[in-house]
Amino acid sequence: QVWAHCQAEATEQLLPSAVSRVFGERDVLAHSSYTDALGSLLARKLHTAVAGPSHAGTPAGTREELEALRATMAEILSRPATLRAIIADLACGITTDPAIQLLLQPVFFHKGPLAVATHRCAHALWRQQDRAGALLLHSAASQTWGVDIHPAAQLGDGIYIDHGTGVVIGATAVVGSNVQLMHSVTLGSTGRSTPGAKRHPTVGSHTSLGCGATVLGDITIGEGAVVAAQAVVTRNVPAGAAIIGVNHMLRAKRADDATQ
Repeated sequence: QVWAHCQAEATEQLLPSAVSRVFGERDVLAHSSYTDALGSLLARKLHTAVAGPSHAGTPAGTREELEALRATMAEILSRPATLRAIIADLACGITTDPAIQLLLQPVFFHKGPLAVATHRCAHALWRQQDRAGALLLHSAASQTWGVDIHPAAQLGDGIYIDHGTGVVIGATAVVGSNVQLMHSVTLGSTGRSTPGAKRHPTVGSHTSLGCGATVLGDITIGEGAVVAAQAVVTRNVPAGAAIIGVNHMLRAKRADDATQ
């Protein structure tokens, strides 16, 4: 249903425009499934970063590289767990971002969801012990979209990065489901040398992190919490709390909320 809706939107919205007609035909209508189309789009966008600008436009040698990238990403995206996650990512964006007027927007045009989809592929490769492939995708995504998510980072289903630019998520970070992150959010470490230890935050489900929010160290942001724009957090945050400034709790979840 998602893909049928995208193709209907492409026919109605993209084909009439001289600017978007080729994109609609090549990247939407030419594909039979969402995962095939997304894998093809991601591979094409990332290929310049992988191959380098001097080789990406030449047919010899790089065609096989591009096809290998496309096939790998499409296969990972079509796995049931990954497909469930990227559909949930779309649902999170549609329900939280009023700027989304067409399903095609988060699917193809917004770099936050594209970066998250790339991370899901990189994370799968990381778990398969293909560390080189995972790091290559991570590097290419960072160059292409300005979103730096380490392939070892664990993201739940329904992650929506709005605008995307400047987001950094470290290797040992864990993010729950249905989480919205605005641009320039950092889930980082404190900089202390802790080899082998968890050094990045755990962010609970149904949380929201405003633009420029910085969360550092092996701390926990509780489920349903809100971290305001430009806030700096270095301490645990209880579920349902709102944080502004530097570790300042504006609202804490009341005891009687737990029974409701």
